[in-house]
This record gives sequence, C-alpha cells and structure tokens, in this order.
Amino acid sequence: MQVTRSYKAAGFDLPNHREGHRFFNPYAGNVSRSLWDVLKWKFGRYTNPKDRLPPPKKFSFPQEPYPEPGFSGPSLCWINHDTFSIRCLERTVLTDPIWSRYAACFPGLGPRRRIPPGIPFNDLPPVHVILISHNHYDHLDLSTVRRLQDRYPQATFCVPLGLKKWFTHRVISRVVELDWLESVTLWDQEASIVVTAIPAQHWSGRGIFDRCRSLWCGYIVDFCSNHTVHRRVAYLGDTGYDPNLFTQIGERFGPVDLSLIPIGAYAPRAFMQPVHLNPEEAVRVHTELRSKLSIAGHFGTFRLSDEPLSRPPYDLFLALRDAGIDWRHFRVLEPGRAISW
Repeated sequence: MQVTRSYKAAGFDLPNHREGHRFFNPYAGNVSRSLWDVLKWKFGRYTNPKDRLPPPKKFSFPQEPYPEPGFSGPSLCWINHDTFSIRCLERTVLTDPIWSRYAACFPGLGPRRRIPPGIPFNDLPPVHVILISHNHYDHLDLSTVRRLQDRYPQATFCVPLGLKKWFTHRVISRVVELDWLESVTLWDQEASIVVTAIPAQHWSGRGIFDRCRSLWCGYIVDFCSNHTVHRRVAYLGDTGYDPNLFTQIGERFGPVDLSLIPIGAYAPRAFMQPVHLNPEEAVRVHTELRSKLSIAGHFGTFRLSDEPLSRPPYDLFLALRDAGIDWRHFRVLEPGRAISW
C-alpha cells in the first residue's frame, strides 16, 4: 500500500479548509446545522408545501433490461441509501455501507429504514476497499463496520482526514486517512485501485462536541491494470452544489466512466441547500463531471428530510427532461439489481 500526495498536480485552486482542529467549506464557509436550526425546521420555520408533494401515482422511473447476474465486465449494484457495490477487475469497492435498521447512535432514536438492503449482508462478494465519505450516522454505521471488519479483515477502509482515530479506537487497523486531493494506491499482482479524496460541500459530527472535527469528502476511484486506468468512478458522498467545485473536479478528473450522485434529502430547500444536492443540481453535476453514466443515490431508504421518499426519482426525471439529457445517461436503479458499466 502506497500513499501519494499531489496537491499541485491535481490542478485545483483549493483554498484552505481547516482552522485549528475544525474544518470548513472554503467556498461556502460553515454550513453545519445547530440544534436550534433543526428545531426551527421541525416546527415549520423552513416549510414549503411544495416540498411535500408526492409524484404522480402512475410514475415510475424508466428502466431498461439489464444483464443477469454472472455477466462479465465491470458491474454496479445500488444496495440502499448511499451504499453501492462497485465491481471491476475482480475487485469490489463498497461505499458508505449501512445494513442497520436505524441510522442513529441508539436504535429507535433516529431515522428508521423504510426498505430492506438490496443485497443481504451475507450475500456480499469479497470486499477489498470500503469508502467512508464522512461520519454522519447514515454514512458511517458502527454495527456494519464491525461486521465488515469481522468478515473481511484484509479490506482497507479509506476515510477523510481526522476520522482514522474513530476506527483505531475500535481496533480497526487497515485504515487510510486522506485529505482532499490526496491519493492512496492499493495493489496486488493482478490489478491496482487508486483512491483519491475530492472536495465536497458538507459537514461532520456524531455528537455535540465533535462538530466539523473530521473532514468530509467524495472519492475518485481508478481501477488500473498494468499501471493504466481501466475504469474511473466518482463517488460524491454527501454534498451541496458549487459550480466552481464541480467544474474543477470535471476538468481534473473527467471524463468519468461512472458517477454515483446523491439526489435525496433536499427539502426544505432553504434548510438543505448548502449541504445536499437536489435533482436539478445533480444533473448539473453530471454534466460538469462529464460523466458517461451516472447513478442516483442517497434516497428512498431513510426519511431524512421533508420530501416524500418516492419524489427524488420523479424530480430527477423532470430535471433530465428539462436539460435535454436522455434518462439512460442518469439512471435510478432498483435495490439489489446489478448493471454493467
């Protein structure tokens, strides 16, 4: 395992994003939400009635026939929420895994799962790399992390700066901590995976006293064969929209073969806008990344915001139509269904 650091080579105009022990968003400043902000939201301060409208009853996002399990070549499965299984060169990368019933510190106190995982945990293929974008409970689930550690002790966790100690305190040692634009190369005799942390606009915190003390990020994942990039994947984690940010990512890393873009948890917009993409912004990101194929994530599993769970795919369909983009280039998958890419 080799860690490489290359800020200048990345070609980014990246301002400072850290002051002391806390991190912030260089383009948007402090976008974290206090308990007072959450209370104002829950008591209707930000409510927009349009946010609660369900899609038409007969709507379903268009689908096309996919190859059956067992097909050769790179494959992808949306498992639930922001958990994807990415398979390429006989290696599997897992993103922000959560198999728990609740996205919370204590069961029953946080958002409850509304759909089962598309793949039962025991049916997972061998996992080699696990990406953690930040430490919110719907992206970093302790129970799932422990199960993965027990089942795949040789798997490597890639985490943002400041989060490694959370893992080491739980006796998980195969962890690589990355700042924005740092890379790690994981290789064996047959293939290599290069993981690069990319900027995102979000925040972190699992309690009252650790707000923004660890970083948040997305990832570029390069599947390489004979030192040549075979496929490139962008996983965005949680992020708000900034045109300067995603234009720079697209210029540095595009075109991207596959992008995994969040489309949910965007209402009420006045509250969620700094930290979560809505479907219209997700379509812009798809374009700015020069993505050949994008897949929707971060919706339909946990009720984290005001829009109905079924609404994000409908809003994505409308946004693609308005942008003149064929839905086949930005898909919504059924949980557990594998596609080639």
